[in-house]
Parts: sequence; C-alpha cells; structure tokens
Amino acid sequence: MKGARAEDGYTLIETLVSVLLISIVTTTFYMVMFSGARGSETSRDVTRV
Repeated sequence: MKGARAEDGYTLIETLVSVLLISIVTTTFYMVMFSGARGSETSRDVTRV
C-alpha cells in the first residue's frame, strides 16, 4: 500500500464537495443581494407615495 504523495492531486469526491460548497455560497450571496435590491426598490416606491 502506497503512502499519500503531494502529486496525487484531488479525488473526484473532494472536487464535487468543493463545487457544491462554492455553489451554496454563491447562491446565498446572490439571494441576499437580490433581496436587498428588491427591498430597496420597495422602500423607494413607498417613499414616493
């Protein structure tokens, strides 16, 4: 049985987990930004009335 080497690289599972985590963080960020923009537009409309 060989020991782990630095040249072995990443496994498929590690890559998939990384992509999943990045997707969750990115989706959360865009949802927060979209919600903030929508709230800003709503408050601007209320202020005009």
